[in-house]
Amino acid sequence: MKLRIAAGALLLAIAAPGSAMTAGEFLSRAEPLLKKSKVSLVFSGEARALLREFGAAADRTRTRLDADRAAGRPVAACLPPKGQAKVDATELLAHIRALPPAEKAKSFDQAFTGYVAHKYPCRA
Repeated sequence: MKLRIAAGALLLAIAAPGSAMTAGEFLSRAEPLLKKSKVSLVFSGEARALLREFGAAADRTRTRLDADRAAGRPVAACLPPKGQAKVDATELLAHIRALPPAEKAKSFDQAFTGYVAHKYPCRA
């Protein structure tokens, strides 16, 4: 019983909104990977973790944009259909690098949304 409670608490701590990775943390973890070979990245647990974080942020961003659109609220970006959006890792990291420190302290989701808003603006 104690094990279940501890495991549940751990999962809640991991999934808690306050525990989201900041843009600065994502950048500091991703930059050392840029120096590695593509082959070594295949075996890198850190690269896999960052890819999962990236994928989750992309999914959350699309969900949030779709909800805003459905509710009639302005949307930050107009993404192409799922599977057609292209994200260049170098561009994304350059976008985060260029953010002021206060923006880097915000969630990676917010930085990702800012990046896609720039890359996929809504046309009037």
